[in-house]
Amino acid sequence: MYAQPALPIATKNLAGGEAETYILIGLICQILSSLGFLLFVFVFFGVLGVVSSGFWVIGGLIVAVIVFMLFAAWEWSYSRTKRGNYEGARGVTLLLGILGIFFGLLPGIFYLLAYGKLDDAIQERTRPMVPVMMFAHPGYAYAPPPGYVMVPATPMAAPLPSAPVLMASPPPHASAPACLRCGKTATWIPQYQRHYCYGCSLYV
Repeated sequence: MYAQPALPIATKNLAGGEAETYILIGLICQILSSLGFLLFVFVFFGVLGVVSSGFWVIGGLIVAVIVFMLFAAWEWSYSRTKRGNYEGARGVTLLLGILGIFFGLLPGIFYLLAYGKLDDAIQERTRPMVPVMMFAHPGYAYAPPPGYVMVPATPMAAPLPSAPVLMASPPPHASAPACLRCGKTATWIPQYQRHYCYGCSLYV
């Protein structure tokens, strides 16, 4: 007896991937702008000869703030988005975008773009997932809706049944159809009330 095959479904996560890309670009721009700002400050005050204990204290505070913002961008925005925690990354990304507008412009633009994509990703996650059947026939191809990625079904093994299962018979008036891809006779799956080809891992 074969295990019941799972229906292949289409998953849509393009907005989350775009948000992750925007955050990564914004993080790179933030690193570059931070290094440029620090270089300018130390060179400027070094040329003026204003080097004192107070200068080093203020410089240390500036470096600490920059490091903290980079950590927040990596851990609370980029890493959360990469893990799919769009809700958790949303607020931090918006704050980074607002601060980035005043302290570098480019990082802020990319963070705000990512914030918009995070909203789209959250909305897409709340939409119901509709199973999409995958059919194949020589000379024909199934095109999924725009923005959807097809998840192919993996061939199912034939494990030994752990308990007796009552198998329903196919409708008496319906004969077992042949697979459109390989031509073999399909198997009746009572759970889904459909015929299934185990050779091609497709419903007929």
